[in-house]
Amino acid sequence: MFWRKKSLKPRALTDLTQKKSSTGLGAFVDLNNDLGVMMESFSSQELEPKLLMPYLYARRIANCGMYAQGVIEEETVEYVEDLFFKAMANVGSKLTKKDQIIFQEASFDTAVDLIQAYITGATKDALKMMVFAAKKEICVRDALVSGLSKRFDNEELSEALEPVVLSDLILKAEYCIGFFSTGCWQLDDDFDSTAKNVIKYFNSLGFTMTAGRGPQGSPRFANTDVENARLKDVVRRQESSPYGGFVNLMRDLDDFYRNHSRQASKIHNMAYAHANRLAVAGAFFQGLAPFSDYKQAALQDDLSQKLFDALDWQYRQAKEQGEEITESYVPQCSSMSLGIIELLARQKKSFIDQAEAMGMPVKQLDSSPDDPAFMSTEDCHKLAMMFWKDLKDNG
Repeated sequence: MFWRKKSLKPRALTDLTQKKSSTGLGAFVDLNNDLGVMMESFSSQELEPKLLMPYLYARRIANCGMYAQGVIEEETVEYVEDLFFKAMANVGSKLTKKDQIIFQEASFDTAVDLIQAYITGATKDALKMMVFAAKKEICVRDALVSGLSKRFDNEELSEALEPVVLSDLILKAEYCIGFFSTGCWQLDDDFDSTAKNVIKYFNSLGFTMTAGRGPQGSPRFANTDVENARLKDVVRRQESSPYGGFVNLMRDLDDFYRNHSRQASKIHNMAYAHANRLAVAGAFFQGLAPFSDYKQAALQDDLSQKLFDALDWQYRQAKEQGEEITESYVPQCSSMSLGIIELLARQKKSFIDQAEAMGMPVKQLDSSPDDPAFMSTEDCHKLAMMFWKDLKDNG
């Protein structure tokens, strides 16, 4: 007998799970512990599919995260996988195929809602990729250790990894989710390619994985010769695109990222992430960049403080430098209009399609259909301020 459709809505785990665990081993371990406590509060008679299935999705993901960190072995992952698929098959035997798909997708979404309350950057795609990696028995921590073991002996390796691991070389949870959320791992990657890609991922964050200690006893991960310089003094200003300052800044920042991020300080790398977010937001607002580019830049900026293990004052200084270099590239825009443009980009609002209707000129370099129509940076400022005035006037 099939269950009635109205009984298939999963229960919200965020309303049932209390954040109490604080092991120091990261969000995945704490989530797994809190899920266990939550389930202990229910009797076996209360474990209906609408509770059990989202719980198992969340527990499965938490275990895959712990496996990526190096906290648990694959046998534990396989045990949870077995529970998960047995429950899925049992639920599916009482549902139509259509209702099964709807219920399972809703259960996954419910689990994701809970996980995002525990760890920043835990997108659906990133979590799916992390699960796939665990199914292929690819542990991110092991891949990183394997890749670096070719460069260092055991003592040097522990020292080189110190800023990104906890005790017993357990990889910090934020780096695990960051690795998958930035697209550094693909479904066809094997262990060896994962080892190469995870090193590239840390290099992209400014970590050069260099053994050796500085004068204060801190690991030497970056060249600090330009530590006190501002980002605008470090980025080479070389682009002069007819599309304007936002595009110029994007391209110059890309050159900095590809060629100098390994030697840059953590403040410079966080400032780069914030400036890139503003630049891509501006280009999207102009009509010159897709929303997916802004989404990726915003995610990198959101994760930067945790990824670089930065103090609040360092992050504030980095944001200030990111805004400073952006304003130097687009002097037509005020700090307020830049903030409004970024806010509108966050809401997926680009006014390029409506610019003519609002009386704003749209530029095109030539008549080729492949050449994009766009707004100048000056008109972006005007349009943003018009929007702000309208918002204040009309609430």
